Amino acid sequence: YYDSVHNIIDIDVEEPYKAKSAMLNNSLNIIADNVPWLAQLIKEGCPKAVIFNDGTEPMTHLFCARNSFASFQVKRISFHNVYQPWYDEAFFLDDISHQMGHVLFDQITFDKKRFFKINHQDTIVANSEFGKRLSKVETRSYEIVFHSLYTFFVILNVLDACLENDLFTYEQKLEIKGRIAFYLRKSAHDFELFEDMQENNYAQTIYTPEGMNIYMGMKQSFLANFTKHKALYDAYQINNQPY
Repeated sequence: YYDSVHNIIDIDVEEPYKAKSAMLNNSLNIIADNVPWLAQLIKEGCPKAVIFNDGTEPMTHLFCARNSFASFQVKRISFHNVYQPWYDEAFFLDDISHQMGHVLFDQITFDKKRFFKINHQDTIVANSEFGKRLSKVETRSYEIVFHSLYTFFVILNVLDACLENDLFTYEQKLEIKGRIAFYLRKSAHDFELFEDMQENNYAQTIYTPEGMNIYMGMKQSFLANFTKHKALYDAYQINNQPY
């Protein structure tokens, strides 16, 4: 295991596995019962999960040596950092959707030319048509933002299904509602990089027809969740979140 500048770091995997593997498995079972299409993709495309703790004390991932070991070079494995001891199924449902979502989408979009009309590694800010739409500097690539939209799509579908089916304690429901509000805002921000939500002209210059099919499916899912959970979007303030 190594940090962001490729220094070898000491990572604990044994104790986190003992402490949290039952919660991880329970969360996977919840997904299987409530979002079976995702469970099938996970079974086929991400058969291994690593639970770890980077060992740092501060309660924010910004201080972690590494919050995830995921990369485009690592296939079919997800990494879950359980650095906060109170993490339970509410965390794992989000993090499974997030980390495994990246792993799955990397396989779905492996042949980039099928999905992108442009260089997928270009940063959005490098394109003046898109850069002028941003309220702050956007340094992510088109591929990274496409990945982000997919993980938000998966997370929102999982959390919505769990909330809909009334699966958790009162405290867990509050956390899930907050997570839904958070990802609605994240999704809205990233969709607005490409369009004003009334037309798709910007997106159509980036994605091939096959890419647009995925993009439009994610957009329609987001709009359905936004309509359904708009009260949460309006009620929860996320301005203390660094991510």
